[in-house]
Amino acid sequence: MIKLMGFLFIVVGLLQLISEAKGIWLSLFLLFRLNAYPSLLGYLIFNIAFLFFLIILPLAILSAGIGIIKMRRWGWRLAITVCSITLVIKLIGAVNYAFAVYMAGNNLSPHIPAGAIAVFPISMWYSYIYGIVSGLLILILTRKSTKKAFYS
Repeated sequence: MIKLMGFLFIVVGLLQLISEAKGIWLSLFLLFRLNAYPSLLGYLIFNIAFLFFLIILPLAILSAGIGIIKMRRWGWRLAITVCSITLVIKLIGAVNYAFAVYMAGNNLSPHIPAGAIAVFPISMWYSYIYGIVSGLLILILTRKSTKKAFYS
């Protein structure tokens, strides 16, 4: 079970790095174009967020998977840390989305003519599922039997 969880971390880390490759290249390109940002603060916030979410977090997930497969304590700790960070980020996103929907619910929606195609591209299901899985992984990783496996 623990090795399977380590494999899951490795697959998720690799998939995040591969799926975000286009975003990583674009962000690296924009890293050297200071005039592409409205302010220095915007430049710093964007690049710190880019570095964390597109590179550091997926590499930490990948490293945690390797550490779990090798049954290292640092891998177990890193996995709990990464899952906790992910859970908090997804929880903040869900609360912000619920607040935005509540605030938008008080506004009149625009008239959509008959026969028009209305597309609502915002879906939070991915975020909800990712948050639930992170919470479940934290529960599994902090069980006594799992912890005992890494401290024996």
